[in-house]
Amino acid sequence: TFETVSPFEPDERFISSESMVFQDEAVLQLILTPTQATIRTAISAALNSFILSLLGITVTIGAVFVAQNFNKIATTNIQRYRNLFDSSRDAIFVINPQGEYLDANPSALAMVGYTREELRMLVVNDLVHELSTPVPYDRNELWETGGTVEISLRNKAGIAIPVEMAVSPLRLADEVRYIIGIARDITERKELENLRLRRREELESLVEKRTAELNVRVDEVEELNRITGQMVVDLQNANNSLEMTQKRLQNSNDELEAFSYSVSHDLRAPLRHIDGFLNLLMEREKETIDETSLHYIANVLDATHRMSELIN
Repeated sequence: TFETVSPFEPDERFISSESMVFQDEAVLQLILTPTQATIRTAISAALNSFILSLLGITVTIGAVFVAQNFNKIATTNIQRYRNLFDSSRDAIFVINPQGEYLDANPSALAMVGYTREELRMLVVNDLVHELSTPVPYDRNELWETGGTVEISLRNKAGIAIPVEMAVSPLRLADEVRYIIGIARDITERKELENLRLRRREELESLVEKRTAELNVRVDEVEELNRITGQMVVDLQNANNSLEMTQKRLQNSNDELEAFSYSVSHDLRAPLRHIDGFLNLLMEREKETIDETSLHYIANVLDATHRMSELIN
């Protein structure tokens, strides 16, 4: 603003002092001072020439005029920034280093539910809901260096409002005189984050449940495989045992067949002798043998034939 109003070069500035007032307290003192070279030049000109003195008077009048313009511009700028302050959709709080609220815009008052007069009776601890703040922070360091932090504000009804607070310290003479806090309500974002967190927890729980069920099924399948494997082993053992039994049975059958052949062969020999000698007897005694004896001999021969068939 000064460079826009002043047409002078830096070494030709004039003395002027203007204050910028905020909340009935001077927050900015603007002092414009000529350089030592300009002062010496002005004194020399005043001593050497009345014309230069008149020029100095003219410059003084110009300085007063410019100072008045500065005052008007400062007033205009203060009103402009006040309009911006009041019309901001974000909540803006102004506090001092002692934590006392000095001012707040309408958005901030609507957020916390207090009037400006009620708010000035409070301190930071009355509004900041420390227990519901997600991440601990160092307030003194934040007020000294500035930064952004997520905190929860407690409104007049006692309800916690999550906000994202941008903190900016204002220094005068290298000393923090004011702290500006710009808060934005992040309730919807927090609700979405909580919703995503719940969905994630539900999904993780469902995954754990399904994993547990799958592990049970895997255990059942492994047990079934174990039982099946044992059954296969038992079946193989049974097949091996059956093969051995079949071999033993085959051997027994072979032995029985050999035994049967031997017995049948041994039984045929006496039958052949009986049959042969009876036939010889009948041939020799056919003239003298009676009918009864022939009948007996015929019965014996018939019995030997049946015996031979049984052996076969």
